[in-house]
Amino acid sequence: MTNAETLKAGRDLMLGLHRSLMDRERAAYEILHGRATAGQFLQALIEDPQLAWLRTFSTFIVEIDETFAQKDGYGEDAVETHLEKMREIVFMRGVDEAFAEKYQVGLQRNIEAAALHGRLKQLLRDDNE
Repeated sequence: MTNAETLKAGRDLMLGLHRSLMDRERAAYEILHGRATAGQFLQALIEDPQLAWLRTFSTFIVEIDETFAQKDGYGEDAVETHLEKMREIVFMRGVDEAFAEKYQVGLQRNIEAAALHGRLKQLLRDDNE
């Protein structure tokens, strides 16, 4: 598998992981704040500091999408940079402590997210893992 194929597969797994974690966070949010429409929850994702950790995923997924959507194509350097950043997020190396804490709790409380995380780790494993 090429690095670009690995990144695309990782992006798809990360999107599923993000959705799973977001669904769990939405359920917890609605327990505290009442039922929220999709728009209201999107606004909460943007503004609520308790949900800010999820933006790590959404922002990174958008960065990957933008790389692959470039009219001039993408360079191998960009792909490698994104793969390393994905490894940092998934293996929680050098990430914000608050993000790592919430991510770990999310994985412990969500079997689907834990399974996707495991698949991502397997996809991204390198000689250092």
